[in-house]
Amino acid sequence: MPAEWTGQRLPLFTDGPVEGWVVEHSSRADGRVAEARAVGGTQITLRYALGGSRADSPFVALARRLDTPPVGYEALLFEARASRPMRISAQLRERDGANPRRWRRSVFLDPGNRRVVLPLLLIMRKPIIPSS
Repeated sequence: MPAEWTGQRLPLFTDGPVEGWVVEHSSRADGRVAEARAVGGTQITLRYALGGSRADSPFVALARRLDTPPVGYEALLFEARASRPMRISAQLRERDGANPRRWRRSVFLDPGNRRVVLPLLLIMRKPIIPSS
C-alpha cells in the first residue's frame, strides 16, 4: 500500500505467503495463484487459461474474502501489471444472501506497473445485481 495514503488501511497482501487468496473459474477455464519473488519482497501472481467459446462466458478470478465489510474505508488500492494489454474487473461482492449484490469497475492493465486507486464511493454508487 502506498506510504502516502493517509486513510484507514486494511492490507490484503503484505510481502509474504499468499494466504486467503483463492481462484474462482468457470468450467471451461482454469487458474493458479502463487507468490513470486520480486525486488523488495514478494508479489501475488495469477496464471490462467480460458477455454470454450465466448458464448460459454469463460472467466478466471482472484478473490479474497473479507471478515468485515469495508465500512470506514475510502478506496480500494492495488498495484498490478499484465503480460499483455487487457481489462480486468475489480469487484466487491456481498458474501451472503440468495442474490448478493456486486460492485465492479473495469481497469486497464499492460506490462508496466500501474497503481490503481478506486474510490469506494465511486465503485459502490450503482450495485450490479446478478440475475437469478
